[in-house]
Amino acid sequence: MPGLGATPATILTGSMTLAWQELPLRAGAVELLAEFYARAEVDPGEDLTARRVGLRETPQGKAVRLRTRQAAMTPRPQMVAITQCFAPFPGTDWLAVLTVTTPDLALDGILAQLTDQMIDSLEFTGVRSELRASSAPSAGSSR
Repeated sequence: MPGLGATPATILTGSMTLAWQELPLRAGAVELLAEFYARAEVDPGEDLTARRVGLRETPQGKAVRLRTRQAAMTPRPQMVAITQCFAPFPGTDWLAVLTVTTPDLALDGILAQLTDQMIDSLEFTGVRSELRASSAPSAGSSR
């Protein structure tokens, strides 16, 4: 583009999604979740040598962090770095699931740190009763 100088602009790309997953969280559930992801079958296109699963302490308690690489269409086939954190919502059966992806593998470590910082910054205040109510079985159903 004219006026931007002789050096082409560098575009750094990534994607971040925060989702909520209902999961019965009994004592030891976070550790079991980490074990589940560590032993999970290899996804199509996943580089199993890149998979790292661990527990980390957050201000809200233990969370699971998963890092891996997987082939994806972006719009052409290429490896994508993926970091996910699964953080229990204290006092409920809900997990915050933060997923960060990038096709720029050089950004993998930086985005993993950013994912940790974002999970650490989540504050679960003022919504516990609403989440409990939304996860209650409806009349006539059993759980």
